[in-house]
Amino acid sequence: MSAYLNTIQSTVSNHFEETRNLQMTPVTIEYEGTTVSYQHQLWRLRPVSVCANYRHNLSEFSPCTVKAAQLFNALCMEVARQARNAATVAAMGNSDPRLARERDKTCEAYRSMKAGT
Repeated sequence: MSAYLNTIQSTVSNHFEETRNLQMTPVTIEYEGTTVSYQHQLWRLRPVSVCANYRHNLSEFSPCTVKAAQLFNALCMEVARQARNAATVAAMGNSDPRLARERDKTCEAYRSMKAGT
């Protein structure tokens, strides 16, 4: 029984930490032929970790940071696009002015991001 409760507690604790992003999380993504590594915590990048796997070799590090910037831009654009779509769907057929304002706000944020690329 003790082992079972310990397993449940560990699973719940791990789920809580993962959903709250409480720990430094390492990520490695293959993006357009380049392996981009980074760490994040509380949804913020740890800048020194970006492409750290190439830091010892400038000829690989520099192109990796360019790809990382492109990757992060693409990820941000996708999150903004999804937020815009969700706000648009929520406001459809609904006369709540709060939903219309939220839709307009997310649409404008997406347009601004898109114009900046």
